[in-house]
Amino acid sequence: MKRDDLLKSLLPQYVKPGCTWLDVGAGDGSVSLELNKLLKPSDFLCIDIKPGKRKPFHPTVHQFDGTGEGLTFFNGRPSYDFILFNFVLHHAAHRMWDLLQAAATRTNCIVIQEYLLEEWPGPPRPGKSVKELLHEHDPKAIYHSFSEWESLLREKLHQHRSAIDSIRHPDIPVTDTFGYHVPRGIFIVNFQHAKAK
Repeated sequence: MKRDDLLKSLLPQYVKPGCTWLDVGAGDGSVSLELNKLLKPSDFLCIDIKPGKRKPFHPTVHQFDGTGEGLTFFNGRPSYDFILFNFVLHHAAHRMWDLLQAAATRTNCIVIQEYLLEEWPGPPRPGKSVKELLHEHDPKAIYHSFSEWESLLREKLHQHRSAIDSIRHPDIPVTDTFGYHVPRGIFIVNFQHAKAK
């Protein structure tokens, strides 16, 4: 199983062909390139603080300043069907909630995939702990457990009347860019469904 396989299998349940999306922290844009083949969007945009070196077939990744204000006023579309934060928010650390608040004003759906700060269930595994692996990945990052993510998203985005679907990755080996086999979760924050109730 590759890192983004579960994300790609879930998204068609939430978005339709012809959708538009903004990929925040897109790196080289490779994930959006794969989603492009799957979802057949009408438009998508990739942005990053430090755009990765893209190959000729990758989408252009535009640079932005990494702040909520920068996201709100980024020179793109006024709104998107969904905004993707794929293993990005832990790097944003104390700016993550500003980014999510800004995103909530520009979309009906926020999709988050994140590493989880919790050990695997069952007996301890050999080697380094999840906490040690995540610290190696980015010692300045802020990580949360699955339940902490759920609680914080409800607390921070409550004024937007959001409905949250939370999916924990199955406990199976995952091929990851960084070689870390740590727990992961996907959180789909849907504003449109909540407002329609």
